[in-house]
Amino acid sequence: MEQSIEEIEKFAESAENSKIRAEIWGDFVGWDNRRRGENGWLLNQLKNYSAKKVLDAALGDGVDTIYLLQQGFDVSANEIDDAFRSKAIENAKKAGFSLNPTSADWRDLSEAYRRNSQDALICMGNSLTCIKGEEGLLKALHEFQRILKPGGGLVD
Repeated sequence: MEQSIEEIEKFAESAENSKIRAEIWGDFVGWDNRRRGENGWLLNQLKNYSAKKVLDAALGDGVDTIYLLQQGFDVSANEIDDAFRSKAIENAKKAGFSLNPTSADWRDLSEAYRRNSQDALICMGNSLTCIKGEEGLLKALHEFQRILKPGGGLVD
């Protein structure tokens, strides 16, 4: 039975689909392969900003946050998707860390995080493409800038 575009779009935005994606994301991304493939890139970017306090604005399943916690960074995390946020908390617990991520919309991020409070903000993968429209994207970037300390950096 062929599905209509409307049915496909409805499923794509459903909690059921989100839960499925959250469960398989780690296998899809391949946590170890991600680190090998980047060859120290993320740590080098954070070093360029002398970052100690980092916000992972797109936590996903926790791959980057957990890695940075293992490297000794002070990491805060945000994930708007309930299923991914739950999976990240589960993954962090397995790695010996406790996470309490926020679920703020990037366009209102400074309501959840103090201004000038972060040395760096990471928004990895294709996460920024989740914001539709130029106006929304510019608002999110402005919010990122508001919570970064002067001279802080956005790593995406």
